[in-house]
Amino acid sequence: MRYYALIGATMLAPAAAAAPHTQPGVRPRLWALAFRRHLPPTGRHGTHITLRGGAVEKMASLEDVLAALGQAAADGALAVVDFASDNCPPCDMIAPHYEELSLVDEFGSVRFLKVNVSDHPEVAEHFGVDGWPTFLFVRDGEVMDKIVGGNAAKAGLFAMVDKHA
Repeated sequence: MRYYALIGATMLAPAAAAAPHTQPGVRPRLWALAFRRHLPPTGRHGTHITLRGGAVEKMASLEDVLAALGQAAADGALAVVDFASDNCPPCDMIAPHYEELSLVDEFGSVRFLKVNVSDHPEVAEHFGVDGWPTFLFVRDGEVMDKIVGGNAAKAGLFAMVDKHA
């Protein structure tokens, strides 16, 4: 099984099955994502995934969220909604992971949305969200899955997006 680490804007695959921080030339970062996933090599120095220009869409109201989810449903796409709060250390910890995940080309059709529940509590109330961070996976207007908590999200966010994309 190989380990893959998303560091900065490049996904690197070490040659051996050791942890990414033990590989020469790969420096550990607090927000590095480690995945156990096989991807076909594209070059002799490792595997690289192309990153796209998309990013997380910040929602300003309940109407914006419902419109974005409606558009995703019309496109037949998965929408991932991140409910985060101000002064929330787990939210701050997972934010870079979520941002990096939104840039992976493999998830080009997935819409990544972010709601600040401190500014828009009505959105969290509408979706029954009462813990942060919470990630809802929505397809065709229906919540398919949910992850609550920073550590749970850090461990399973990539796999959950991959499962539903």
